[in-house]
Amino acid sequence: MDKFVLRATDPSDLPPDNQLSIRPERPRCSTTGFKRRMKLLFAYEIYGRVLPAFKPFLTRLLLSSYSEFVALNQDQKHPSWFPFRQPRINVISPFVTTIDFDSKGIYLASGNNAGCLFIHEFETLYCSAGKGSDQSRALYLRCFPVDRALQAVRWNPANEDEVACVTTGSNLVYFYDVACESFLPSEVLKVKSLTGWGELGGSVGLFDLAFFKIGKARLVACGKDGRVHLWDRRSSKASYATMTVHDTETSRGLNSVQLSSDEQMLYSASEGGYIYLWDLRGGKNSAFVTSAKDYNQPVAAIRIENQLRKISSLRAQTDICPSSVDAISLNPACEKQLAFHLSCGWSGVLDMTTLDVTHIHCPPPPWSDIASDQRDPISMFSTPGVATFSTFLPRTDIRRRRPVWLNTFPVYAVGSGSDSKVHMLDFTPGPKSRYSLEYYRSNSEEEWQTELRTSEAVVAIASHPLNDILVAGCEGGKLLLIGQKKSSIAEEEISENELESKVSSKEGSAFGAEAE
Repeated sequence: MDKFVLRATDPSDLPPDNQLSIRPERPRCSTTGFKRRMKLLFAYEIYGRVLPAFKPFLTRLLLSSYSEFVALNQDQKHPSWFPFRQPRINVISPFVTTIDFDSKGIYLASGNNAGCLFIHEFETLYCSAGKGSDQSRALYLRCFPVDRALQAVRWNPANEDEVACVTTGSNLVYFYDVACESFLPSEVLKVKSLTGWGELGGSVGLFDLAFFKIGKARLVACGKDGRVHLWDRRSSKASYATMTVHDTETSRGLNSVQLSSDEQMLYSASEGGYIYLWDLRGGKNSAFVTSAKDYNQPVAAIRIENQLRKISSLRAQTDICPSSVDAISLNPACEKQLAFHLSCGWSGVLDMTTLDVTHIHCPPPPWSDIASDQRDPISMFSTPGVATFSTFLPRTDIRRRRPVWLNTFPVYAVGSGSDSKVHMLDFTPGPKSRYSLEYYRSNSEEEWQTELRTSEAVVAIASHPLNDILVAGCEGGKLLLIGQKKSSIAEEEISENELESKVSSKEGSAFGAEAE
């Protein structure tokens, strides 16, 4: 059969008469990329879903249209019509610490370090964009005086007229009924210690909480004492189970807690730079096997510093120092992606299947631009194989940032700790993301917007569950709305002839530049 095979021949080996018989290679059409995008767009319009190949292009278009379109002033103190509620804390410069939407995006809950819990209606905030940022005020529906610095606010998925919050001043979980006229908490859950009620080892304060959606009466919270507490509201107001990590200095204090979608795994981030995993199902490695003891061994303990040291390119460019994990969050579109945010300003993604870091974003630390006389010298933790040195961490100037995932696109929105801007990080799974460790860039790929300038420094961010509009809480106490600007067709009316002339001129210039 070898004689029937036609093999490629070098044109130089052919006779002069036959050299012209081989056609030259056809140049690639300059409009191939445009036609491919239009084909994907037509498929999206026909099938009604975004194809994976078209999603990066839509992500770039979405982020290029994002900007801050309104800044609303929010009352940061208790209203004067609270005659019987005197604030226990005196805050000079209050700032927004936490924000959360309900599941339908109708109401928004925000809290600050002055002990005020505000309930807003999103449509009222959104319609305030046309009144001007100087005179706009974030009108609230309800205001609850908690009188302690709020750290986390969550809506109850079983009853969305109810909102829960935790504070740094007590081991209590406060529930407030939005539909009720009373300003007192409708229910208070307590942390039960081995000796009774009260403080646990002198550490008071809870940092984060999460609700179970399947087991609607259960919730979990973590705090300064380095423990994770679980409640069942049907049985008692006291916590029925407690999980803790090793009693070491680097692991004290849990900053964030997260539940998986099937609610069988629990994730928690610590001030020592660890991410812990607990199994809630049962069996040999379950967190409730040794319920009589205070210590329940986690399934895995991942130190982010060790994972970052595995990245040779990152290790060659900068010093990797221990840093606390301020926040963790699962990607709603991809369950295996667990995003984390460090106190030094770095953000990344941990792949829960391999327990390795797949994406990383390393901006300058927030204390790099602060004057040396405002810094407090703090000795860092000593790491084996790394020289111990002293650095400066202005703990009074660093806020615990609360980033958020967009619900439609794999974008992680993080407030910058050193400047007034928001980082829009594309954490798309795979090598197409510019923050992926396996990132490659083609020549035709264009740069897209990754930073959004804001009027004030952002601390906490919440994403609308339906249209991905961002609501950011600032250090100055304002609420910023970030998204696509509202525009009127009457103001930007263009005739068809002008539109056709603009499009034709752009196409002609583009093809002319390609031809040259």
